Amino acid sequence: MRRVLLFTFLLLAGIMQAEAQTPLRIVQYCDPQLGMGVDGFAADSLRFEQAVEKINALTPDVVAFAGDMVNAVSSAHAIEVFLKIKSKLRCPVVLTPGNHDLPDPVTAEGLRRYRKYFGADFTTFEAKGFTLVSLNTQLFREAPASEKERQDRQLSAALKKAQKAGRPVIILTHVPPFVGDVNEADQYFNIPQSHRENLLRQFADAGTIIWLAGHTHTTGRNSFGGISILNGETTSRNFDDHSFGFRLLTINTDSSFSWEFVPLNDADAQGGNPISPPGIYIADPTARTDKDGKMYIYGSLDESSGYYCSHRYNVLASSDLTRWQLFENSFASKGAGDEVPYSDAYLYAPDMIERDGKYYLYYCLSDGGEGVAVSAAPHGPFRNGTAIDGIRGIDPTVFIDDDGQAYYYWGQFSAKGAKMNRDMLTLDKTSIVDGLVTEKEHFFHEGGFVFKRNGLYYMVYAHIGRQDRPTCIGYATSESPLGPFKYGGVIIDNAGSDPSAWNNHGSVVEFQGKWYVLYHRPTHNCVMMRKACIEPIEFLPDGSIPEVPMTSQGAGAPLKAAGKIDAERACLLFGNARIRLVNGQKDNEEIGAIHDGDRAAWKYIDYGEGVTRLTVRVRSQGGGTIRIVGDKPWGGAHGSITVPPNVGWKTLSCEVHNLRGIQTLWLQFSGGTGDLFDIDWLRFE
Repeated sequence: MRRVLLFTFLLLAGIMQAEAQTPLRIVQYCDPQLGMGVDGFAADSLRFEQAVEKINALTPDVVAFAGDMVNAVSSAHAIEVFLKIKSKLRCPVVLTPGNHDLPDPVTAEGLRRYRKYFGADFTTFEAKGFTLVSLNTQLFREAPASEKERQDRQLSAALKKAQKAGRPVIILTHVPPFVGDVNEADQYFNIPQSHRENLLRQFADAGTIIWLAGHTHTTGRNSFGGISILNGETTSRNFDDHSFGFRLLTINTDSSFSWEFVPLNDADAQGGNPISPPGIYIADPTARTDKDGKMYIYGSLDESSGYYCSHRYNVLASSDLTRWQLFENSFASKGAGDEVPYSDAYLYAPDMIERDGKYYLYYCLSDGGEGVAVSAAPHGPFRNGTAIDGIRGIDPTVFIDDDGQAYYYWGQFSAKGAKMNRDMLTLDKTSIVDGLVTEKEHFFHEGGFVFKRNGLYYMVYAHIGRQDRPTCIGYATSESPLGPFKYGGVIIDNAGSDPSAWNNHGSVVEFQGKWYVLYHRPTHNCVMMRKACIEPIEFLPDGSIPEVPMTSQGAGAPLKAAGKIDAERACLLFGNARIRLVNGQKDNEEIGAIHDGDRAAWKYIDYGEGVTRLTVRVRSQGGGTIRIVGDKPWGGAHGSITVPPNVGWKTLSCEVHNLRGIQTLWLQFSGGTGDLFDIDWLRFE
């Protein structure tokens, strides 16, 4: 009997340990708000049911509703329908009070009604090594003092318990702490300043990693210290007219996390280029595949149009090259998560390679130093940044040959290479070779990357052979990892992606039997704010690589005409127009500053058997005309939209004709002088 009990105890301990070591997967469901949608209560309810079906297929650990379950809490029918649909979820659910579930001012009767139908307005529980706290932000406005004090006591106790147990904290609320800036004035969409800073400090001190909120009906992303603050789209009414859906987060045991947006409409799951999410500017992409079946992208992170890069790296990952997870803050040289104690310089282009179960991140700094950090996972976080002795320059890359020998490459204008020692931390300085590829002989500018195929070594790099700008990804080949290398040609050129396109930087990788080139495209009419992209490539029998064009579809199928086509997926811009952030938003991009005579192209759109109507979301200044042209920019118009002057964001539609099959979409713009209008997205019917 004792043996049976001991076996049972060990088995349960093993299960608990295994559970604790698996990631926590949370669905952030913002504002179902039945009855809020412009198309009525029945449509809101149907979308809620569709979302529940999708969520069940994803099998998350918990669904966190960020408030506003119904639009009118006085409607017993609305509450009944919400609870009935919610009951179909096959996982734990936590509900957070919203201002429509518990209207201002909060009264004792309002609290009684909320608790009767939705349960406790403050809850806390543990899951997979994390503490989740659902907070009633309605109490931070006009509410009974006794209820405020009650919640304060419960919150303090929950945070102390989490700290004592060493559990990272995840906060769930309806109202976010702030929308634009932590010091912004009180408004409808934020927590009052009288509580905001104290809460943020309290959460930061308790080890909070994520704050999930709703209320804004738009995708939002902010941070405070080490806390990532996330808002999301709804399934009722989105104030930015974006796709209905929810966010799926995967939070790892080391507190790193990734997220992706899951649209309700399958046609809106477009994938395509850029692969960097809206508002995230990942440049210099190095691609690596891992034994988990995913491709991981490592790159520098642009954060300003005034300087290159930042003090952080993010990582992108995908198992199908259409849906991408974002791992934020995988490594930092300053601020939260600083792992470079000897420097506060910016982080330039990195590389990463796995050896013997360890993942080595090779980084370079804006002060010329290069270093290495290590992780147990491909997405990081990478720890203990250490300088590589004797190396100064930019753009490190590492290659491990079939015999196990590792090589390190770096440099600008003239690429250097050397053997690495087995520790992957130091170089054999006696083996350094300079001039592997040069500007004079190979058009080499910077950004080297080395791989091997069919016994041939390839050096991929930023190529400066056109227009005296390194807009191309070029390559050279050799029969030895340390050269000599013979010039090969251009793989892709990003000229035409932005009025100020200047540089490029990328890599080449095999994934699931196919080969791809990674590169970046600039935005914002500047040489920074670059976004990672991907295109399939081929090799000819002699090992050469034919040049491929930039596309909007990237590694996936042509974009569906019936799905939402984001403006930022345009692969060609001519004139003054550029891709940029929508003013006042951090996660929404547009084609803006459009002038008379400008053009934009999306390659490629699948119109199927044909479409008859186009809808465009626009905001205008001077106003003008949008002409829809198929396949070739000199072709005839298939329809046109007149945009009136001086209107805020609105959708305009027109009839279109003779658009079928797979084609390039061209939009041609005309009007008066100056800025005409901005475009957020478009969709065909």
